[in-house]
Amino acid sequence: CHLASGGALRAGQAAARAIMSKYGAKKDANHHAIVGALESAGIAVIDMSGHGYGFPDLIVCRRGLTLLVEIKNPLTPYGKRGLNKKQSEWADKWPATVYILKTLEDVGRFANLDDVGLKREKK
Repeated sequence: CHLASGGALRAGQAAARAIMSKYGAKKDANHHAIVGALESAGIAVIDMSGHGYGFPDLIVCRRGLTLLVEIKNPLTPYGKRGLNKKQSEWADKWPATVYILKTLEDVGRFANLDDVGLKREKK
């Protein structure tokens, strides 16, 4: 049966991938500014915002450590809410910290290893 074999789920996932590849993932308005500030601070950045499925926006290398970063825009209701359901579920399953950067000030603190308040707390 189509439903029992997971066919409906696979079809839905295929449709989501097709929409994302056609329109691209929606980035927060502050995304490019935060990426630029990270790079200016000497932090290597790989933009993963198009990946979807709750995966964080960025893979960064700060002082030899590979870290995951989610960007949120504090000026929008969506950004103020924090991680969405898929992002929260993904972060809960991941054994390491996911950092959340909202402002250029956050980037400065992150670059200087002042991570207080930037780490996504585990449930």
